[in-house]
Amino acid sequence: MIERDCKNVRKSKKESEGEKKINSIRERQRDMERDKEMWRETKRCGERQRDIERDKEILRETKRYGERQRDVE
Repeated sequence: MIERDCKNVRKSKKESEGEKKINSIRERQRDMERDKEMWRETKRCGERQRDIERDKEILRETKRYGERQRDVE
């Protein structure tokens, strides 16, 4: 009877360690997914910033072109 109890304790301890490992792996996977999403958002932010800068430059060029046209007339 006592021998069975010892085996059950060892078995439950192993199961507990296995669950800890599984939880650790799941946590790392969640962290990786969160990091990927943060990277994607950072990339999107950079793209939006480039778009804004490009639009500003287009506006400047358009303004310069308009000024040149007025000078010609």
